[in-house]
Amino acid sequence: MSEKIKGLAVQNTPAWLLNLTKQEIEASEIPIKQILDGSVYYPCCGLDGGVILDLEQHYQSFVYVDYGVKRESMLEDLARFEKGGYSLLGQRNLKEEEIAKKGFNYYALPTKEELKRMEYYKSHMKTPFAVWSVFERQPDKDDSHGPKRFSLLYIGADGAAAYQALYNGYKTSPAVICIIQPGHGFGSNYSDFTEQGSVLHRALMGNTFGYPKYLLYGGWVEDYDNPCWPGFSKELWKKRPYRADHTGEVRLWKRNAD
Repeated sequence: MSEKIKGLAVQNTPAWLLNLTKQEIEASEIPIKQILDGSVYYPCCGLDGGVILDLEQHYQSFVYVDYGVKRESMLEDLARFEKGGYSLLGQRNLKEEEIAKKGFNYYALPTKEELKRMEYYKSHMKTPFAVWSVFERQPDKDDSHGPKRFSLLYIGADGAAAYQALYNGYKTSPAVICIIQPGHGFGSNYSDFTEQGSVLHRALMGNTFGYPKYLLYGGWVEDYDNPCWPGFSKELWKKRPYRADHTGEVRLWKRNAD
């Protein structure tokens, strides 16, 4: 059962998601704009389904991106939601042209140093893929357990490039950006996404269609007393330990302008 975060508005499952049929999920045109608008964006996500558990009372559309995860591993991991009270309503593999607009130009490019590290970590980059899944709450659960449905778009790609193609490409922005143990150093990420001026941060700053209102920041250790990027100062929530199987913490920060 997920908990509500004080200071963060509780949202009901949006109509576009609530009214989808299994056939529409698997065969109709993907509602990519609705999926992206006000979503939760989680680059370098690994197989961390905990963000969904933490935020599902407030958001029901999640966009996960990680170039180091195999499609098969991700699909196997989704079985955990069945034990958590949600069943798969529908799922489909997506082609690049279904989610990325043709002819899109990237405006935030890796620095020379990031490109050097990207070359070094090429062997860690798995075959690109995209899978869209919609989960529905099991009949024996009620609203106190969580929302009726949630959407998960999982993309095997670079988190900075995907952000630009998705959010700037469709003229929108996520509500929440998640930076949790993003894998720089020994984690095979070519860029330190926690740094101001990293390619991901520049991608967010360069999106003229909006900037995330919230930052979920943390990792496998403790004492994330300050947000990794400027512009966020109000702490709404802290969770410690971050996950039951290890230490660490995450904190939710609100943007100054709001």
